[in-house]
Formats: sequence, structure tokens, C-alpha cells
Amino acid sequence: MKKKLVYTLLFIGFAAICLQAELIASDDFNSYSIGELNSKGTISSGWQSTWSAATGSNVVNGGLSYSGGDISINGGSQALSITGSNNYQLNRQFDTFGTSSGEDAIYFSFLFRQVSGTPADFLNFTLDKDQDYELGSGIGDLSGTQAEFSARVKYTVQASETVSYTSSETYLLVGRVSRDGDDGDRTHPLRFDQIELWVNPTSSSLGTADVIFDSSSGMNDISYFGLRSANIGSGDEYLIDELRIGTDFSSIVIPEPSSLLLLGIGLVLARMGVARRITTRS
Repeated sequence: MKKKLVYTLLFIGFAAICLQAELIASDDFNSYSIGELNSKGTISSGWQSTWSAATGSNVVNGGLSYSGGDISINGGSQALSITGSNNYQLNRQFDTFGTSSGEDAIYFSFLFRQVSGTPADFLNFTLDKDQDYELGSGIGDLSGTQAEFSARVKYTVQASETVSYTSSETYLLVGRVSRDGDDGDRTHPLRFDQIELWVNPTSSSLGTADVIFDSSSGMNDISYFGLRSANIGSGDEYLIDELRIGTDFSSIVIPEPSSLLLLGIGLVLARMGVARRITTRS
């Protein structure tokens, strides 16, 4: 009887973990045909639109992978290639997150690699309320002169902290947009006014971010992922893979809730089977 109770509690615990973590939307670029990203994707699984992308955003062979500590991400066989010099490179709408449903923070992550080129490019991967990039909070290579990651709120304000990166290495970038900034704490508590960046995290316990920036302004709602770029030369190329957007860190670095639940059920059933065999033999 006691063993049954333990297994039941284990099952409930797994289910609770699954319910806490919600993956809003994701894209690994593996289901697309090779070529231009524009108009690819379907309106399903958290996405409210297909990709809107300029020339220079292409699905290519060769996915990215990352392994660090207890985090392992396999990007499969394809990735997104970024070339060209368009200021507004790409965007896609997902389910609205924010004031209307009372959320406090949204996480997003992706794998990043500079394949070729010089460190004089600008790549701002943003979460925004619309397609104009005016209030968006973003992470990426924001200096335009050095190979270094940072974070910013709006297109005119950037954090002073930076993390250098090396060409041809794959990085896991995790961003968190929240109401924890100056504006949220003081005059407009509904606004998402803080951006945090983790570079190559190795544990689900994120700890202090590598870059933290509080803003005096922000958004009430978030519903677009986008990339604003500049200075990308003819020989410059970047790869992006395993884009994930979720309600907490665990939702973007561990299996989706359904997979985790199945894993939990399997472990519980396996333990029950072992215990039953031991009891029978004794």
C-alpha cells in the first residue's frame, strides 16, 4: 500500500513539473524545403503566422547542436542561414503573451554560430509587440564592431555588459524578458521592461544572467519574434537553430511537457514492475 502511494506521488510530481513549463512556440527548421525562409511554416502549435523574411534568410543543410553540463540540444539536419544586409531580416507572430493573461516573464532561446565573416555586424534577435521593432527587447551581437553578445531594450538602448564569442563555435543563447525592471517596479507595473541574457548555460538552475538591463520603458504584450540586422557583408554568414519560446527556462531546454510526462510515466511503471518482481520472488 505504501509503495503504491509513493508511485502515485511520483506520478503527480512529474505531472506537476509538466504543467509548470509551457512551450509557447518553437521551430527547428527541419520540416522545410531547402531555400528561402519567407512564407514557410504553418499557423499551428503556438504560431499565428508563417515566416516573413527578406532575401538572405535561407533554410540550409546542417543543423546545430549544443551540449553543456546537463543541457543537450540536437538541432537535427537543417538550420537557418542569415546573410545579406537587410535591416528587417525576419519575423514571425506567436500566441500573445502578457497583460491579458497575467504573465510576468517570457523566455526564448536559440543556437547561434558565426560561420564566416568579420565581427562588424549587428544582429538583434527580439521579442516585440508587433513588427516595427520599436519597443522590442533583444539579445545578440549588438555592437556592430566586435564579436560579442549583449542585450537591449528598444533600438536605442543597450546594456554595457558583453560576452565575447568565437567564429565557428556554436552557442546557446537564452533571453528572459520580464516585468522586473525599473519601469515595472515604479510607474508602469504591467510593462515588460527588463532583458536578461545567458550565454551557454549548463544547468536548469540558471543563476545570475551574464547580461542584465533595466529599461525606463517597455511593452504590455509580446507576440512577435524577429531579427533586425545591419552591416552584414557579402562574405558574412550566421546559422540559427532550435528557436524556442516558453514561459520558463525548463520549457525551452527540456523535452516538451507531453514527452516529459511520458518519460515520468515510464519511469514509474518500470519501478513498479521491478518492485513487483522482487516481492514475488521473496
